[in-house]
Amino acid sequence: MVLLACLMAILIIWRLIVPWKIHPGWKIALSVPVLAACFKYQIIHWLGGPMFFAPDLPAWILLPAAWGYAVVFLLFFGLLALEIVRLAVLLISVCRKELPEVRAEYARRFLKISLILVMAAVLLASAGVICGTSHPAVRELNLSFGHLPPEADGLRIAVLADIHADRVTRAVHIQRIVDSTNALKPDLIVILGDFVDGTVEQRGRELLPLRKLQAKHGVFAVPGNHEYYSGYADWMKYLSSIGIRMLENAHFRLPSGIWLVGVTDPAALRVGGTVPDLKKALRGIPESAFMLLLAHRPAQAQEAAGNGIAMQLSGHTHGGMIRGIDWIVAQFNGGFVSGLYDVNGMKLYVSNGTGIWNGFPVRLGRPSEITLLRLIGTRSLYGDNKAFTIP
Repeated sequence: MVLLACLMAILIIWRLIVPWKIHPGWKIALSVPVLAACFKYQIIHWLGGPMFFAPDLPAWILLPAAWGYAVVFLLFFGLLALEIVRLAVLLISVCRKELPEVRAEYARRFLKISLILVMAAVLLASAGVICGTSHPAVRELNLSFGHLPPEADGLRIAVLADIHADRVTRAVHIQRIVDSTNALKPDLIVILGDFVDGTVEQRGRELLPLRKLQAKHGVFAVPGNHEYYSGYADWMKYLSSIGIRMLENAHFRLPSGIWLVGVTDPAALRVGGTVPDLKKALRGIPESAFMLLLAHRPAQAQEAAGNGIAMQLSGHTHGGMIRGIDWIVAQFNGGFVSGLYDVNGMKLYVSNGTGIWNGFPVRLGRPSEITLLRLIGTRSLYGDNKAFTIP
C-alpha cells in the first residue's frame, strides 16, 4: 500500500504540478494535499490509533479523507492510461522525425487532457462516495437445483455481507438494513462476515439492531477477516448473544433438509484464532445431502466444489467496488468478484456487500445489496413457467 501511494504521488505531481511555470513555493503548496491524499491510510492510522482497519475518528474526518484518496486513486489510473498514449505518440513522432515545436504542442495538449482527468476524477469520486454510503438495494434471484430436498422447494434466503459497522456505518443505518431484510419475509437469513471494524466496546452498540432480524429458520453467520482484526473471541460471544448462530467450521441441519455449513476465515493464519477447516465442518453430514456453504471469501470455491457442496455464498470483495477496476480485486479472490458463477457444477454467489469499509467507501457500477435467493427444485422449474434459473 505504501508502494502504491508513492507511485500515485510521483505520477500526479510529475504530470500535473511540475510542468507549470509557477514559483517553486506554489508547487510545494500544491503538492502537499496530493501527498496527504496519497498517504491517507498512513496518516489516518497515525491519527486514529493502533487498529489499522478501525481508526477511531469521526465520520467528518474519515469520509473527506476517503473522498480525497478516491480522487487521487481514480486520477492515477487515468494518468497511467494517458501515459501509455503519451509514450506511443512520442515514439511515433521520433520515428517521423517531427520538429521539437510539434512535440511541444503534443505536450500542451496532454496537459489539457490531464486537467480534464482531474475534473473527471473529482466528479466520479463524489458520485462513488454517495453511492458507497447509500442504503443497499434488494437484489432477487431464483436458483434451480436438481437434488434440492422437496421441503426446501421455494425456500427464501436473505443474504447480508460486509456490513462493516464503524464510525460511518452506525446503528441507524443498520436498523434500516434490518427493516428492509425483514420486509422480505425470508425463511432464512445468512450473514457472510465482516460485521464490524472495531472492538465490542467501541462498536457493539452499532450492531444491536441485528437482534431484530426475523426468519423462520433463524439467522446464521460466519466470521470475516475484519472480525479477526477487531477481537475475534469477543465478537463471536457478542454476536451469539444477540441471536446470531455462528458457524465456525460447523454445520446445522435445517428443518427443510438443507445442511448449512460454515467455515472461518484465513485471516486466522496471520492474527491467530480458529483457522478454516472445511473437512471438520462437513464431518457427520451424509454424502448425498444438499449442502449450502457460507464462506466469507469466494476463493475457497474450488475446494468446496470438490467436496460435494451444492452452493457457496460469499462476500469479501464488495463486488470490486468500481466496475472496470474490479478485475484487479478478482485476481486476489480466485477470479471471483461479483454475482453468480458455476464452479465445476457448484453454484457460487458473491455478494457485492450490504455495507462498505470506511477506508474506501466508493462504489461505481457495483452497488451494495441485500440479496434474496429463492431455491427451486427442478420439478417446480418445469411445472411452473414463472420459475426461472440464472445461467
